[in-house]
Amino acid sequence: MRFLLLSCVLIFAMAIDESPGDETIGVLFVVSEPPGAEVLIDGTATGKTTPFYFKLSPGKHSLTLKKRFYEQRSMTVDVAEGKITKIELKLWRGKGNLIILSGDNLGADVYLNGKPTGRKTPCSLEEIESGLYKIRLVKGDMFWEGVSAVDAGKTVTVEATLAKDQLPPIATVTINDGAEVTISPEVVIKINASDETGIAKMLLSDLNRTSEWEPFSPIRRWRFSSDPGVKEIRVILMDKSGKRSEEISARIRLIPPPGMRFIKCGPSFNRIRFDKSGEPKGLETVPLSSFYMDEYEVTNAQYQRFIDETGYPPPPHWKNGRYPIGKGDFPVVNVSYEDAKAYALWAGKRLPTVVEWERAAFGPANEERSEWPWGRIWDGLRANFVTSRGVNLRSVFAFPNDASPEGVHNMAGSVWEWVEMINYGRKLSLYDIIIGAKTPFREPVLRGGIWKDDTGRLRGLTKMLRRNPKGRYPYVGFRCAKGIDETLGAEPYPR
Repeated sequence: MRFLLLSCVLIFAMAIDESPGDETIGVLFVVSEPPGAEVLIDGTATGKTTPFYFKLSPGKHSLTLKKRFYEQRSMTVDVAEGKITKIELKLWRGKGNLIILSGDNLGADVYLNGKPTGRKTPCSLEEIESGLYKIRLVKGDMFWEGVSAVDAGKTVTVEATLAKDQLPPIATVTINDGAEVTISPEVVIKINASDETGIAKMLLSDLNRTSEWEPFSPIRRWRFSSDPGVKEIRVILMDKSGKRSEEISARIRLIPPPGMRFIKCGPSFNRIRFDKSGEPKGLETVPLSSFYMDEYEVTNAQYQRFIDETGYPPPPHWKNGRYPIGKGDFPVVNVSYEDAKAYALWAGKRLPTVVEWERAAFGPANEERSEWPWGRIWDGLRANFVTSRGVNLRSVFAFPNDASPEGVHNMAGSVWEWVEMINYGRKLSLYDIIIGAKTPFREPVLRGGIWKDDTGRLRGLTKMLRRNPKGRYPYVGFRCAKGIDETLGAEPYPR
């Protein structure tokens, strides 16, 4: 505003070329903030500051600026012959007093311009800033609303008669500020409500649960069930007089994070038990909650972005820090367990546990384990057999039929994948303590590649390998997972 006023001064000054054009008179040029003040010269009203430009005889003149709700400004100006005298004045809000009465309905809550004052009628609000005030009085199911002007230096008395509130609350509701999708089941509900006597309580519900009546709050966190799909929140409001609003609702679609699949679990899963050689030794029941799993292994192109943004060392077989030409959608290999964890942390994810990996690979079946997602017999047209030297690597999209019941690809073939085996019963050794290991112990192992045993028979999903977690192998890559709780507070489309 100040810049605009000064610009006007410059424009007018340029227009009159710093001279009134008549050498026997002078010019008074007045600007005020805010504009629109009445200008009195020698006691006579002569115009308003929009800005103000007036020709005067040379000499001293009285100047007064008046504007409603602002303190009057007066001064003496000396107008020079044949010159422009420029005056710029700031006007300040005045103070006044407001007395509010409510007849026989004593003790009504007083609101000014929509905000509570903490006062009850009858009350006297002294030395408040002058101006127009929207006044609202509320007592139980009674209310009154009106507008009053408080002028500078004056006292205004408002006498109100409260009436009974006859209307229910009116409101609208949004989820995540009106977003269409979210990857987190925890959302923010915002309720924009109006009522004559004010909102007292609210009742929220979705398809799976209903809250108790609770004190009204315009902002409320709510957690939907973790299953992807359309979610709906329903809200009923109650005002202070006990009247209820109509049910209002809003919807949002819960989707998995980009490139991930939702794996519904709970409360338990029968995982494969392995001996020290990695051979299966029956099943054991372990707790497992729903989670998200990458649909494909992490590719060279994805890992390249991680390297470019963080400066992390590339795999040793890459030349000049770039992946092999034409292999952007191939699974990244020659990455250690620590490399995989570093990428997952950067991507806002983590490595899957052995149990999560099995659940994503086998589907919900809890009793029997086949060698392959499609059965017990190897089918070379469905999955990719990568040798221990990394020969026969293909694009992660090359074998669409190598998909688990959950739609997760390349778990029966392609590269082996770093996962974490959580061993809750293992005791920490002295070496574990020295390196800072914690319980529950997370042991890096490999799952998912195709393996040829001593008899020449191909092995798949039921095989587990142990390798040096610091080692980098041409047949080992990884994919990421994310727990449902790990998406709380996330943006709709994170990296």
